[in-house]
Amino acid sequence: MKNIRILCHSLIAAGMLMMGTTACVYETIVPPVVEVPDDVSFNDEIIPIFNASCNTSGCHDGSWNPDLTAANAYNVLLPDGEGTSSIYVNLEDPASSLLYTKMAPGGSMEQFSTPEETALILGWIEEGALNN
Repeated sequence: MKNIRILCHSLIAAGMLMMGTTACVYETIVPPVVEVPDDVSFNDEIIPIFNASCNTSGCHDGSWNPDLTAANAYNVLLPDGEGTSSIYVNLEDPASSLLYTKMAPGGSMEQFSTPEETALILGWIEEGALNN
């Protein structure tokens, strides 16, 4: 009987040890690396992002600021023209630009953009936010 009791205790201890060593498995999630071209085009790459995700009816189509329609987006984002920072685009610290931070992870518009689109926005700002 004593052997059975020792066997039971051993099995319980072994089970608890297994549970303790296998219960907490952590997986590191690495965000995808996004390749951004050296020459991001406002008209060819940024405006399509706005058209697909931002300036839909009732959103940034002129109903809410900023107006991101193709006809108005650039002048709203950089009202003084190329080379001048604004409330939405910070050319000296692109990663702090309101346009980017709203779309980046944790931003209020994150759900409406992909990591690739967000990277393009940042790349465009880093390249000087040209009207090209």
